[in-house]
Amino acid sequence: MLPAVYVRLDELPLTANGKVDRDALPEPDAENSGRPGEVTEPRTLVEQALAGVVCELLRLDRVSVDENFFVLGGHSLLGAQLIARVRDRFGVEMDLRTLFDNPTVERMAGVVEERLVAQLEALSDEEAERLLAGQGPEAVGA
Repeated sequence: MLPAVYVRLDELPLTANGKVDRDALPEPDAENSGRPGEVTEPRTLVEQALAGVVCELLRLDRVSVDENFFVLGGHSLLGAQLIARVRDRFGVEMDLRTLFDNPTVERMAGVVEERLVAQLEALSDEEAERLLAGQGPEAVGA
């Protein structure tokens, strides 16, 4: 088990008995945790959706598109939840290996976009026409 976040302290707060006073430990923030102060905001709709999912899973207010899911506190169980949400939202499959290889919102978005394009390219002309006519993915068997 690894800590989700490290916080820099000059000294540990201690109780009168000399034990670490856990209640007096500061909350992690950009100043003391090493998380970048500047956040690179999502630039695409896919990045926006993925950033929202990552924030929800990790209980964060914001995430920079270049921050590593696992460094932020993600682990394999949360990764499995992320993968399930990607499948539900975008209709593309991703596995844990892919997530480990692409742990940032930016890189995950690249994988999702590649797989969406591959799905579109696999459509027949007739299926594409039905989709463009607004009949939805279920009309083309996706």
